[in-house]
Amino acid sequence: MINKQEKEKQSGYNGCAVATRAFPDWKRKTMKPLPREFARDQFNFRQLMREGDVVLYEKTKPHWAQPTYEVCIVRKCAERTIAGTLIPAHEALPPSESWGTYGWTYSTYDKAWARFCRLAETRAPQEPPLFSTAAR
Repeated sequence: MINKQEKEKQSGYNGCAVATRAFPDWKRKTMKPLPREFARDQFNFRQLMREGDVVLYEKTKPHWAQPTYEVCIVRKCAERTIAGTLIPAHEALPPSESWGTYGWTYSTYDKAWARFCRLAETRAPQEPPLFSTAAR
């Protein structure tokens, strides 16, 4: 019989989920959020806006004249152990393989902002109606 870890390994599951609804409230409260600013691969990232699980980052490099912008759907990664090291639950940006599906790069702020707004609107949690709209 295949255990859960073997099954996840075979399916390519890496412990990250896109949907926030997949995690109970107590996990969201203890999850390490994305940093507002960070550096990676000689690029500097600065969070400009976040709405739910949609984030807009400005991406700069020291000798670039113009910044680029990245719009991403935040991944939720559950706590797990890798090679004996405990990795706490955390948020993450999508991997390179998911670019075009969960992350997009734009050369202008206006285009990035338009994508951000569309995603934030469509991914906003839906609140149940306060009363029934059914005919009586």
